[in-house]
Parts: sequence; structure tokens; C-alpha cells
Amino acid sequence: MAFTRVSLEVPTAELKGIYDSLAKRKSELLDELDTLNRNLDVLRKAITGSSRQTTLVISEHDAYKSYVVGFEQGFYDCTCPSFEYGSGTDANGHCKHIRKVVNEKRFA
Repeated sequence: MAFTRVSLEVPTAELKGIYDSLAKRKSELLDELDTLNRNLDVLRKAITGSSRQTTLVISEHDAYKSYVVGFEQGFYDCTCPSFEYGSGTDANGHCKHIRKVVNEKRFA
């Protein structure tokens, strides 16, 4: 079996333009996610009257997966399998999604 080497030549400026466009879109999507999180929290409070706070955390490995991290009366929970089954949690019982929310001070 013989392999043929194919050379793809794409101008560097064009690649930079594509990269910049994707970086801008990522930033826009993260802003939209923050807005959705705030709206979700307002809606939840209006419906339940609860002091429970929630936020959506997108998976680091799969952009199509997201988990809900909740906080109520000093306790965190997460919908990810690591938290639900107690695997991959730290000494406090926090999964990486909870740690991310804590580090970003989303419930401050």
C-alpha cells in the first residue's frame, strides 16, 4: 500500500482570521451562558421562592455536555457522575465542576 503525501497550503493570515473569529465566538457564547445562568437563577427563585442557587458548567472535555452545580445552605451538589457516585471527588466531596464554581466565586 502506497501513501501519497498531500500538502495543504493555507495562508497564515487566513488561518489567523479563522482563529480570531472562533475565539470571538467562544467569548460570545460564554457571555450568553452567563446571561442564561443569571436568567435561570431569577426564574428559579420566582418559581420556587427558594434560596437555592444553580449554575451551568460546561464539560472541559466535551463542549456538548454540561452539568448543573447547586448551592444551598452551605452545601454544594452537582449532576455529574463523579459527584453522584463519589468518584473523582476531593476530601470535601467536591467534583471538579464544584471546584470550578468555587474558584470562580459564582455564588459569592
